[in-house]
Amino acid sequence: MMSYKEVSLGRILGKQVQFKLHAYSGVFFSLVIVQLIGFLFSFNGSGMSGGGNSQFRYEIQYISGDVIVFFTMMWAFITAILTTTKAYRYDDFVFITNRMTSNLSNIIFLFISSLIASILAFLTSFVMKVVVYFSASTEYMLLLDSVTIKQIVFGIIGTCLYLFLLMGIGYFIGVLVQVHKSFILWISVLVIAALFYQEQSGRSDTFIGDVVTQFTMEANLFVFAIKVVLTTSLLFGGAMFITNRMEVGR
Repeated sequence: MMSYKEVSLGRILGKQVQFKLHAYSGVFFSLVIVQLIGFLFSFNGSGMSGGGNSQFRYEIQYISGDVIVFFTMMWAFITAILTTTKAYRYDDFVFITNRMTSNLSNIIFLFISSLIASILAFLTSFVMKVVVYFSASTEYMLLLDSVTIKQIVFGIIGTCLYLFLLMGIGYFIGVLVQVHKSFILWISVLVIAALFYQEQSGRSDTFIGDVVTQFTMEANLFVFAIKVVLTTSLLFGGAMFITNRMEVGR
């Protein structure tokens, strides 16, 4: 009588995610480098205003972590594309796996990465403000905004959702490119054409403008989270459908 032990889906996913967190440690090293670059650029400030009269003149420079977050967003988009390449996909062959478990473990890995990146982005922004505070000379007056624990948590969650959304877009594009390299050209042409049309028409109510507004202007975190979950579900679901239709050797 032959006996066998059935391996559960959860156990396979757990093993794969654990493996990827260790094997893809270079992704987090690149995250630190990218955020350090954003850290250096942030010292120039994210905005400036000023005024005065014949007696005196003043300048106001705004220091924030927006530049750090922007660099982190670029990292998130590129990282998601890289996880769809053959070099990354072949690593899954050390496990009992199929395209579904491979995609699901990638999604979990990307979500964990986005959470780690959002926390590091906040910490880096905080360190930057501390450095500015202690390095400013006496001729400067520093005004610091008070931040509550609730704002910190909401800020990290919001940043994480933005990063995961960009990862969903990057993952979907990466899968399309793996199907056929010509998609790189077509996607680039479509994006450039849409941006050019919006610039020439001077309208903000174009398709791309409407899509961007739906996510960037949403003030309710719960509603924003629902939008991100639905959008990423479509993106990752579409990517999984495409990869399931691909030939085994691709």
